[in-house]
Amino acid sequence: MTWVPGRDTIVGMLNRNELDRVIASMDLDTALLAQASEAIDTASDAAAAGRGYSAYANLWDGVRKALSALLQAQGLRPTRAGGHIAVEHAAIAQFSASMGALLRPVPG
Repeated sequence: MTWVPGRDTIVGMLNRNELDRVIASMDLDTALLAQASEAIDTASDAAAAGRGYSAYANLWDGVRKALSALLQAQGLRPTRAGGHIAVEHAAIAQFSASMGALLRPVPG
């Protein structure tokens, strides 16, 4: 697979073992999106209850899982070495042009 937006970043991350190539799976995408939705619902509940730290942690977990689903759909996943930061960097490299304002709050 070739990645037009962010290609150099993705290839570099693959070469540094921050990302792995995997078989794209719509079943896994669906599961990741369900987990993302659950985490965001939990964040909303925590915010309503005044638990700011829990709300932020769950919200970030939901965002990360949703971005991981985007990568999975392309046959990519972060490695242990790449971790959460690999999800951020890969998503920003590939999707900042189309999702710009949505990705700006994502630490990078």
